[in-house]
Amino acid sequence: MTTTIHLDEHYTPRIDGSRQTLRRFCGELIRVSAEDPRVLLAALVELYVLHAGVLRARPQWLEDSARRCTKAGHRALAADLERSAVIEHAHRKLLIDDLCHLGGHWQRYFGEDLDLYALIQRELDVHEARLVDLRKWMVIAVPTTVAAFDYEFSSFIAAVAPQLLDACEATLGARIHDSTSFLQARLGDTAVRLEGREANLDAALAEHPEHGEAWARVNARVMKTYVDTIARRCELAVRAIEGELPRPLPSTDPHPLPPIA
Repeated sequence: MTTTIHLDEHYTPRIDGSRQTLRRFCGELIRVSAEDPRVLLAALVELYVLHAGVLRARPQWLEDSARRCTKAGHRALAADLERSAVIEHAHRKLLIDDLCHLGGHWQRYFGEDLDLYALIQRELDVHEARLVDLRKWMVIAVPTTVAAFDYEFSSFIAAVAPQLLDACEATLGARIHDSTSFLQARLGDTAVRLEGREANLDAALAEHPEHGEAWARVNARVMKTYVDTIARRCELAVRAIEGELPRPLPSTDPHPLPPIA
């Protein structure tokens, strides 16, 4: 059994409040979206568009962070990030294939073509721009910050993705399976990403316990921005479905979630 006394003391207590708040919020967002198959389909599109557009450089981001960890002497964490980057590259084709399949489902529910190019190339809204800025800053911050974030994000996926997949099957039917390969793969590789990561992060905190507070502060902010982005786009999708806005969805002013305790 892996002992993570430094992680448990210096990181987890500082992130757990925001972690639980975001997971509860996402569970509620999924539940509400699943009440209307069109809303749930739009939410799935927005999630995938975020990863295909704003987050498309994620493999390179992980690779850059791995090099910084290597230079700082954190070779185990560097290897973790390199492994995650390889996985991200492999997921790219699944993501694009799923988006193409979603276009067919969109046609069936809305009677119109889904302009994926326009969605991916649209102007960033406030939350998306903030997410890009935060990710750029993380690469030049404490070298181990991105490794801690990849751990946090993988834990988030492990908690939330099963709820989303279950909702998709219950609301959209088994035929939506051709559009969830990316999400299923992302969930399936969580164990690979997390294997040994806790021990390696714990070792890093043994040397620099002060980094635990920095990791928690940054991860809470980035994760909230990620969820804010999806939640705002889902809200706009609902308004578009109700006829209040044209598609593709335009940029908007920020509409933040309630503050995280």
